[in-house]
Amino acid sequence: MKSLSCGKAFYFDSRGDLVLKVGEAFHEGGCAFVVCSRTVARWSKVFNAMFFGRFAESIPSARDGTWTVALPEDRAAPVFLILAIIHGPHQPIPTALGRDELFDLLIVTEKYDMTHVLRPWASKWIRNLPLDNAENTTGQYRDVWIAWELGCEASFCKMLKEILWDCRVDDSGQPINVHGVPLSTIPCLEPSSILENISIKRAELIERMINCLRRAMKDSLTMSRCAEELAEIRHCNCSDVNFDNRSAFITKEDCDDLFLGRIIRRIREMGLEEFVLPRATFSSYLGSIHDLSDLIILEEVDGHVEGHDSCDLWTDVQIEVEQMVDELPSPVTEMHLEYLRNQAKKTGV
Repeated sequence: MKSLSCGKAFYFDSRGDLVLKVGEAFHEGGCAFVVCSRTVARWSKVFNAMFFGRFAESIPSARDGTWTVALPEDRAAPVFLILAIIHGPHQPIPTALGRDELFDLLIVTEKYDMTHVLRPWASKWIRNLPLDNAENTTGQYRDVWIAWELGCEASFCKMLKEILWDCRVDDSGQPINVHGVPLSTIPCLEPSSILENISIKRAELIERMINCLRRAMKDSLTMSRCAEELAEIRHCNCSDVNFDNRSAFITKEDCDDLFLGRIIRRIREMGLEEFVLPRATFSSYLGSIHDLSDLIILEEVDGHVEGHDSCDLWTDVQIEVEQMVDELPSPVTEMHLEYLRNQAKKTGV
C-alpha cells in the first residue's frame, strides 16, 4: 500500500492498513478511521468474515491500493468508541455514557457481534444509569434494549412486567402501549417471542379477572352465602330512606337478591357489562391489566346490612384480583434468561 492519505482521517493505528468510512448516511462525507484490519477482525467474527472472506469489502478498491470499507449506516460516534477500545489502552475511554449514547453503542456492538469488548466499561456506565423506562415518553423503550444487550436480568424482567401491566390492544387485537403505539413497531422489543408472550399473558389474566366477575354473579344466583334467616336493616343503600325509629327486615332470599343486584350494578357502572353479562357474543376487553384491576379493586364496597357483612361477594372478587396482580406473570422465558446471563458474562455487569 503506497498511502493512506485521506484528508481528516483519524488514525487508530499509525501503521493501519484499512480505512473505515463511517456514517455517510448521517452526515456528508462521513468519518474516516484508519485501523489495523487484523485487530478489528480479531474482536469481531462479522468483520473477520467481511475483511478476509469472500466479500467485496475484502478487496482494495483505490488505484493506489488503499483498502477502504464503507459503513454508511453506522453512526460515527459509537464506532469510534469501539475502535478506541479494541486498539489499546492508549485510547481515551469515557467513564460515563448517557442513555442515548449507550443505546447507539449497543446497536453497533450487536450488529457486529462485539458486545464482549465492552467489559469492564459496561458495568461502570450502567452504575449511574437506572434502567426503569421512567424516562420513556416516546414509546421506544430504549432501556429495555440496553438491559437486553448488557445482560441486566433484573432490570429487563422488571421492565417487561411493566409493559405487560400497561399493555392494551387495538380493535384488531394488536398489542399497543399507553401512547397507542403498536408494540410490533418498536425495534427495542425485538427479542424472540417477547411480543407474543406479552399478548398471551395479558389475554389470560384479563380473562381470569372477567371470570371472577362472572363467577360472582353465578354464585349469587346458585349458592346462598347468607346465614341469617331474618335480619334487621336500618338503612337501605338503594334509597335515602332511614329507618330511625322503625325496623325493616330482609330474608335470606332478599339478601341474595340485594347483593346480586349490587354486583350487576357495579359491572354496569364500570362499563364492563358487554364483557361480563350473559349475551349471544362477548366483546373483547381492549384495556390493560392495570386498567381492569383498578376498576375492580378501587370500587368502593359501600352500604351496611346488619348481620350480612360477609354476604357481598364483591369483597371476595377484590381479594382474588389483588392476588392476581401480586402474582403478575412474567413474559420472560427461560430462553430469554439464558441469553441475558450469557450477555452478562460477556459484559461483566
